[in-house]
Amino acid sequence: MKLNKQLGRISAVSWFIMLAMWAGSAFGAADQKTIQIAAGGKSDYAIVVPDAAEEVRILPAAGLMQTNIFESSGVLLPIMKETELPVGKPAFYLGKTLAARKAGLALDKVAGWGCLVKAAGRDIFIVGEDARDPINDKREIVHQGTMKGVIVFLESGLGARFLMPGEYGKRIPKHDPLAVDAALDLSFAPRFDYVIGRAPRDKVLAVALNLFGSTPILKSYGGHSYYDAVPEKEYEKTHPEYFAMSGGIRMPKENHLCISNPEVQELMLKEMEKQLDKGYQWVELAQTDGYRPCQCEKCAAIHADAAERLWIVHRSLAEEMKKRRPGKKVMIISYGPTRHPPASFKTFPDNVVIQVCTYTPENFELWAPFNVDKTVYVYNWGDYNLPGYGPTRTPKFAIDQVRRFLENKVRGIYLCGGYEANISYGLSGPAMYAFGKALENPEREPKEALEDYVNTLFGESAAPMRAFYRGMYDRLETYSLFSTPNFPVGGVFNSMSTPEDYFCHVFPPKLLNDMSLNLARARAMAKDERVRETLGMVELEFNYVKNIASIYHVYRAYRMSPTPALFDELARKMDERKALLDGMYAADGKCSVKMPGNLPLCFTNIKRKDAEMNGRTMGLRPPFSWDFAMMKEKGILPGSGKTRRIEVAKATGIKLDGDFDKGVWKDIPAQELNEIGMGKAPNATRFKAAYDDEAFYVAVECAFDSDEWLGRLKPMGRDGNTWAQECIELAIDPFGEREKHCQLVFSPIENSTFDARRGYIEDPVHPLFGKPEISWNGEWEYAARIDKDKKRWTAVARIPFKTLEAGRPEPGTLWTMNVGRAEWPVDHGEGGQGRYSTWSPNLEGRDFHDRTSFGEVVFK
Repeated sequence: MKLNKQLGRISAVSWFIMLAMWAGSAFGAADQKTIQIAAGGKSDYAIVVPDAAEEVRILPAAGLMQTNIFESSGVLLPIMKETELPVGKPAFYLGKTLAARKAGLALDKVAGWGCLVKAAGRDIFIVGEDARDPINDKREIVHQGTMKGVIVFLESGLGARFLMPGEYGKRIPKHDPLAVDAALDLSFAPRFDYVIGRAPRDKVLAVALNLFGSTPILKSYGGHSYYDAVPEKEYEKTHPEYFAMSGGIRMPKENHLCISNPEVQELMLKEMEKQLDKGYQWVELAQTDGYRPCQCEKCAAIHADAAERLWIVHRSLAEEMKKRRPGKKVMIISYGPTRHPPASFKTFPDNVVIQVCTYTPENFELWAPFNVDKTVYVYNWGDYNLPGYGPTRTPKFAIDQVRRFLENKVRGIYLCGGYEANISYGLSGPAMYAFGKALENPEREPKEALEDYVNTLFGESAAPMRAFYRGMYDRLETYSLFSTPNFPVGGVFNSMSTPEDYFCHVFPPKLLNDMSLNLARARAMAKDERVRETLGMVELEFNYVKNIASIYHVYRAYRMSPTPALFDELARKMDERKALLDGMYAADGKCSVKMPGNLPLCFTNIKRKDAEMNGRTMGLRPPFSWDFAMMKEKGILPGSGKTRRIEVAKATGIKLDGDFDKGVWKDIPAQELNEIGMGKAPNATRFKAAYDDEAFYVAVECAFDSDEWLGRLKPMGRDGNTWAQECIELAIDPFGEREKHCQLVFSPIENSTFDARRGYIEDPVHPLFGKPEISWNGEWEYAARIDKDKKRWTAVARIPFKTLEAGRPEPGTLWTMNVGRAEWPVDHGEGGQGRYSTWSPNLEGRDFHDRTSFGEVVFK
């Protein structure tokens, strides 16, 4: 398409206005210190682009310049090619124009997202390179240095600010006359090789915050390359040996690989070759998320420690890639089991870059002796964080983080979450702005960044909004101290480990009241429509957070004194939550709130079920999971009753046949399981218990409403991922002291068990202290039956006393125990949520292993 036709789409009246301008007075140097661009609605200036410019890249920059100068001065400058500019007419020259070269600007040094902004006489040059990067991939990667240059000029010359997505997220001050510094001379070059990941969809905001979205340097898989190198769907049937062995069985599910297999290694190499041959300089090499190591003999022979196995194999692959693709680099992730540097070797080949996911000062220090460049994988924002849709970071945190990266010579940043449509800009906006601007100027102080954001966005309402954010961010700093991987916590107990911890600390009652008052004051002071609407967005997001915090505050009071009055108050607060969500969502579960000016209300992009869960962290935790109607009907006050208790009689002739109704079991009363947090139970589950001279027995009956999940059942072997499918979990403390217990898990099919011990390692310096002892294997057995007609499955488990290291119980012996059931109504691999039931409810969380919630077992 010809440039003139494209320009016509930008402004149909540009040429007419241009002629009118030429008939007016000349503009230029008002005095020796400034250059006057426009006054009284008139200007002699034009916006000029190179004749040979790539139109699709340069025109957005020219259009941004044109519209923002018009908004500031009321003058619509024409856009034209360089050869069409009349002699002597002053101009904004965009890109690598001939005029810029004649002016002596160092054009050849401007590349990528770098730019120059310089005044020379009456002309202003904004120089950037605008091109497609040489990557032969489906996704086009570009750099638009001129766009960055225009934004640098608008921010420095006009005082413009780009703060949030959408029209209401930018501010362009009015100027009449419009003049700029005659000594204007600015330059920008990115401080990092790349900043990619979750950039804003608003491209102008993304560039303003130095979040360029893509890079020709690195082929990134978002953190995990195994899925692409050896896809489960492609190889699970033809080559099950490619996948990790667990419990003696190859498990393609979730794509964990057998990294000792030479064919698997070759597939990884081929994938890296393919990406590097597209033109990328680096390629990511990264294990699967939630990595589980292969248990085969060949993998174990690489090294006894699973993390060292990964390091050894990944280094070996990098060494091979150095031979196959000299000059290219392999970026190896330091994540999960490999979060710390390797211990079995101290050097990497010189083609290795390390992507650090634990970026504490201590971890950077651990990496210092290694001969590698470093990048980081950043978790600042995202609904997977503990706060969900609440704020996670402060301006101070964001700026300090960027400074730490620069001090440790970090070359690139990948943002996992953040700047997405489902982030609460109303509460997190100042911190997100501070992070983006710190990428450009890390010397900027957090207080200055906050004031810049609040003063610009809220104008006449800035004073109460400064107090609003300062109060919240002062409390949020403590969350940052416990939020690894950014700061060390060492052996200090993490008092921010649950949503309840977070909401009660960050939003105490006094702060909630103060923030509400400051919002009310801001609304009363607001006159500008954009300010009023923006405050409305902030208020919606704050009220959502305030409601959650209020519920938790009442819940804490209820736990201290579980009275009917406090229970009713808690139920009322939950009704308020429902009313709040009802006002935001339509019957189809989609947000019904419409915001003007494309304001980025996070709930616009969040379904109701996700808002109810507050992202991926809260789950159905009490009291949000409670079935208040059921409890009121049955007169239940959670937490006020006695511990669940069962009396177990001695029996003879117990058969391990999976039957729940016959023989010994016929006359034994059953115990009911309920939803783990006193909510609605998915399906009925019951158990019975008995013992003989040698063992303890548990029989279970599990109803199901659909048998679709039966087709997904797989034998998991010994110590396989049994807990990731339909299963029963027994947690048995044979000492009755609530200090240790054995975990026994089984599925409705044969050869599918998992067992571990917890609390048996008492040495605090032992690496497994406080962790499950998975290597422990108890001698126990089970038998199960599936009855599709009755829509139930039953099982009987036999656990010898010697396995539990407990003597044969005498009458009156007390154990503690819990029985849990996990249901997976949808495929776990496609984002399904487990549904959990327990015998003794766990009011504090969704955990089968909270010994404080165990019921009592008394032997008769």
